[in-house]
Amino acid sequence: MKVRSKVISMVLFACSHIYAAMPANKRMIMTSGEKVHSIRYQLGQSTIIDLDVRPEVVICGNKNYFNIEKLKTGITVQPLSNFSTNLTILSGERRFLFYLLPAGAQSPDGFVEVKWIPPHETKLINLRPIKPDTQIELNRKIKLETGLQIEFVRNKVNSSGRQIFDILIKNDRLKIFSANSIEIIAFVGEQPLKHQALVWEKESVKEKSPMSGRLIIANVRAKNLILHIRFSGRTLKVNMKGI
Repeated sequence: MKVRSKVISMVLFACSHIYAAMPANKRMIMTSGEKVHSIRYQLGQSTIIDLDVRPEVVICGNKNYFNIEKLKTGITVQPLSNFSTNLTILSGERRFLFYLLPAGAQSPDGFVEVKWIPPHETKLINLRPIKPDTQIELNRKIKLETGLQIEFVRNKVNSSGRQIFDILIKNDRLKIFSANSIEIIAFVGEQPLKHQALVWEKESVKEKSPMSGRLIIANVRAKNLILHIRFSGRTLKVNMKGI
């Protein structure tokens, strides 16, 4: 029995080390300071949040559970326990809102690059009808996982070159999840486009209920866009060639 217990202990110890060594993701967040963005952490690993500006004030909901250090253009977050809390960073007139939570079965965030979108460039983000100069019906359906589908319905372009993708999420699973857990970022080649923003109709995607959203790219007429869809630790690339 002692030998068996020792073997079991060694297996559990090895598994815990494999879990702790789970690779962390590099991720990009675009914000104008209005939405709260989730940051997934893993015990034993640090997460770097790069803001591209010097953090002046850092407010953690419960600093007893996290070791936070300022960097030149961001912060590092080292979790001390599996505890979820809010995190606010202020720099000049910019406000960055985050929510720290355990990664669980998902890959943790190792490096989070935060892109600031000026509020005046997100005026068209709301979901009211927009009259475009040109409009292309896309009907591109992408399966994220069983029972969860995202559809790029149409692409609109106005005279200033602003592109708008109308998006529809269909959730046939019996599970509610945060809309912010789905990220869509437009790339040309290997570079993400500047001045883009993603907005969802609601904060949560309910079961058996479709939900609309928009990806808005300001003042860009770029062809051959590649949309990166990030969800549940995976990245799917959708080629929008010719749009």
